[in-house]
Amino acid sequence: MVRYHDELFFVCLWMIAASFWGSLGGWCAPLAAQTVQFSPLLERDVPILTAREHPWARYLPKSWVRTQTTTTSEHDGRKIRNITETLTTLESVGQNGLTLKLVSTVDVGGRGVETPPQKRTLDFYSEPIIEGTKIEQLPSTTLTIDKQLIPCEVRSYHVLLTPETRQRTTVWYSTQLHPHVLRVERILSTVPTERVPDERILSSSTTELLETDSLRLRRGRSGNYRYRTITKTGDITTDTVTSGSRLITGGLDNETIREFDRDGKVIRTTETRMINYYALTWASQRRN
Repeated sequence: MVRYHDELFFVCLWMIAASFWGSLGGWCAPLAAQTVQFSPLLERDVPILTAREHPWARYLPKSWVRTQTTTTSEHDGRKIRNITETLTTLESVGQNGLTLKLVSTVDVGGRGVETPPQKRTLDFYSEPIIEGTKIEQLPSTTLTIDKQLIPCEVRSYHVLLTPETRQRTTVWYSTQLHPHVLRVERILSTVPTERVPDERILSSSTTELLETDSLRLRRGRSGNYRYRTITKTGDITTDTVTSGSRLITGGLDNETIREFDRDGKVIRTTETRMINYYALTWASQRRN
């Protein structure tokens, strides 16, 4: 596994990947149970995402996907390559979210070493379920995607991660357009105190849906789509392009992450691809 020498950067990148790309079969540690405090604005009649709109929850438990992640970086003029295979299994689907189990195998000197299983709990917007999260429904709006104007709903998440840090996330979504989550903005910042009253931004990211076959009548059934995420943490900028498909359990087909230093030099490249998957549905269960 890659060792990040900048601990702050690792924590920020971990939280951003965990909160969004988990729905695509990603990587993170277990999360606490959720006691969500809802804003009164959520009581108004607005469309919400349910299990059938989520790339994992639309399947039955025991569905799985296997991915391979290759990370390439340079150290003292040498290229270092690390390969990890991850098996992500859908453990359960509840009224408000789902639980995934991740088991990774790391290639160490040509020998596969299995890491301890990790669990992730997500809601149907692919946001991690964290105790104390406050959710607010914002006014409806529109987004331009692939040169088309798309009506969408907006909700925000506010959560205190540590006594010193908090995270604000805004999700634009549509119940009508696959893959449903259309845009995500995330800000990780310090908590103002009497001694340090000014908030300091530690990390920020924006994820945008670039294109989706759902906007093309002849190709809509294949359900292919593509996201791009730009993350800034200190002097490091991360550019992530993710391609997915409605036909794949969890959605992820392939993903490329490139990390740049302050001078624009690529310091690390991470490529993830889907190896195989198993999608269990009520129809396939009846056939068996």
